[in-house]
Amino acid sequence: MYKRDKIILVFVMIAVGGLAYFFKLDYKFLSMGALTVVAVFMVVYTTSFSGLVGTNLAKKMKETQDKTMKDKTELGVLRAYYNYSFVFVIITIVLSCICEVLNEYIDDISKEMWYVIFSAVSYAFFLGNICLAVIVNRFMMNRQLWDA
Repeated sequence: MYKRDKIILVFVMIAVGGLAYFFKLDYKFLSMGALTVVAVFMVVYTTSFSGLVGTNLAKKMKETQDKTMKDKTELGVLRAYYNYSFVFVIITIVLSCICEVLNEYIDDISKEMWYVIFSAVSYAFFLGNICLAVIVNRFMMNRQLWDA
């Protein structure tokens, strides 16, 4: 991933996590929706990458050195973006499932300090997923326009 994109991602996650912690937002109200959204992201990432394989754009990206990361090809950079995206999707799925289980079996858990921190981290990863989706989409759109 480009350094600029990593900085944006970290900034978004820290800002969202900090706000969620400050306002003591409970992730249980978002966990099922977040689970659905990131599952859709996973499907989109999988189909877009598999749809790219074998195309002329993929061949060009494989042969073209990236302008920012000189040691990688355009396709290698895209693969790195997808890897980050998949990790974030899986982390968000795990956090959402844990949240659902905790809220099902522990009464009045939202008052516990560790749960407030857990909720803030969960919010941060969910919004991190949305941020990564925008970044990956921007990266691909730039390459699609480049291919046109």
